[in-house]
Amino acid sequence: MGDGILKEPYPFENFKDEIDNHRGYLFELAKCVEDFEDELHEAWIEAKVDEEVRENALKLRGIERVDTFVQLKVFPPRLTEEWSDDHPYKEKHRSDFAKNLDDHLEDLKKWLADEDWQESASLEHSDCKFLAKQSPKFFVDRNGRLYRRNENLEGQHRLVIPKEKRMWMITAAHDYVGHKGMYAMESLLKKRFWWLELENDVQCTTNTDTYTFPLSEDTYRHL
Repeated sequence: MGDGILKEPYPFENFKDEIDNHRGYLFELAKCVEDFEDELHEAWIEAKVDEEVRENALKLRGIERVDTFVQLKVFPPRLTEEWSDDHPYKEKHRSDFAKNLDDHLEDLKKWLADEDWQESASLEHSDCKFLAKQSPKFFVDRNGRLYRRNENLEGQHRLVIPKEKRMWMITAAHDYVGHKGMYAMESLLKKRFWWLELENDVQCTTNTDTYTFPLSEDTYRHL
């Protein structure tokens, strides 16, 4: 063996939460809410492929379909402060537990990222107990992003979405796959993103009696 100085290996703690236990390689975690546009683009491509399959099936039967409209591509709305003000996140249907978790998300990030903060923060005993119980379900990466831990080998860690950005994601999912139903919307949203009672939010906000999705001028653009 040589006498040279060996470098310390890259600390396992720094990347263990990015390991894909099912496929055995590092997968790409969502880093911000705007990464949802990757899912939207994939959904758009799948829709185009499905349409081509249907057209080819009709041609095999000797049926030529004539479109009477220009093919347009859907774009997500711009996530601006004005848009968020016009599309408030409704919480009337949410459980008290879900609201409580939302209220503790920032403290949960600090709890996970800094052990010293746990000791110095002036928290009520009930808050400490709540954070201690919830913390094993989450982790914070090196850049302070909060993730929900992978719950099974088929899934992956998911970026936790704050309240102020959820309506944008639901609206964008509705614009892209809403015609396929709520399950398609939920599946698209849950690939890499998470918040408690996401499914219930989708069901309540897409109910025509509860919420409508007005289209802005730039929702559709030519391909």
